[in-house]
Amino acid sequence: MLIERQVCELRMKTSAEIVVVTVPSIKPMNIEEYTAKMFEKWNTGRQIKNNSVLVILVANDRTIKIEIGYELQNAVPEIIASHIIDEVMIPEFKQGKLSKGLVLGVGSISRLIAKESGVNLARIKYTDPIPHRLLLFNLTLISLIAAAIISLIAKVRSRNAAYCRRDAAFGGFSSGFMR
Repeated sequence: MLIERQVCELRMKTSAEIVVVTVPSIKPMNIEEYTAKMFEKWNTGRQIKNNSVLVILVANDRTIKIEIGYELQNAVPEIIASHIIDEVMIPEFKQGKLSKGLVLGVGSISRLIAKESGVNLARIKYTDPIPHRLLLFNLTLISLIAAAIISLIAKVRSRNAAYCRRDAAFGGFSSGFMR
């Protein structure tokens, strides 16, 4: 969802395209052969522009490639693409956060292209989804705390009510003098 928003906004403002492909495996091909095959496949059926970026993640092989179209090589030189892979994406992948790594990588590429084109993109903040077990634990904990507070309030009110009833049984207000 976040990647789609980034890619759509970039395409609307600059006409540049970023395509993210994730596959489990590409065997027996290597990443370069697979990238060439993807560009051929794109070329059939629609005219591909030289202002495209292809991000390929091969999950089982643990490889990633960013292929930059000719027109975008000033905005995203090979060395910068390598830096994005090594410093932005791979640290997230190593933590098992493939989605976050892709979102941050595509965001970095998008901002570079937008800057080169002289446009601004909306800032998209990635938030890690909360694991269901942690969410369930938090909700349970909050419910228990709320129940304890409600119980405590009920006890205090019942004591106050009993105290007020006791005073009422003895006439309420006293002047302080005994007869």
